[in-house]
Amino acid sequence: ALRRGLRGFERDLRAALSDIRVQVRVEPDLRGFNRALLRGLRERFDAIRVPVEPDLRGFETALLRGLRGLEVSVRV
Repeated sequence: ALRRGLRGFERDLRAALSDIRVQVRVEPDLRGFNRALLRGLRERFDAIRVPVEPDLRGFETALLRGLRGLEVSVRV
C-alpha cells in the first residue's frame, strides 16, 4: 500500500515539476589551471626531447631578394 501511494506521489510530483524550467550557469574556477596544466605536461613529456635544428638553406638568398631595392636612411 505504501509503495502504491509513493508511486502516486511520484507521478504527481513529476507532473507538477514538468513545466518548471531551470537555467544553471556554471563558471569553473580556473585559478592555477594553467600552472597545473604546464606542470603536468612537463612531467609527462619531459622524456620526449627532440633536438631541432633550423633549416636555413636558401634563407639568406630569400632575405636578400626580399630586401633588394629597399633604402634606409641613417642619421649620424
